[in-house]
Amino acid sequence: MLESINVRFFCVAYVSDVDLENDYTVNTFEITERCFNDLARRADGVSPIQYERHSVFENGCRQVCLTLDLDDWPHDCDLDVVT
Repeated sequence: MLESINVRFFCVAYVSDVDLENDYTVNTFEITERCFNDLARRADGVSPIQYERHSVFENGCRQVCLTLDLDDWPHDCDLDVVT
């Protein structure tokens, strides 16, 4: 049953292309599963993971979205972002 559910991975990170000094902008980026696991491992497994389940009726596809919200946010240029 789980094989038919799309799992997507996300991380909150700083946006690198902000020009203003000391002005930090953050966004949520879709990342690869490997990047997600590496970030979670570096945080010693203590960072919260937000879980969202969507049905076909809600979102057009059946999927689970996992978002890692680290205490020390990385920069988007350090992530393996899904394009």
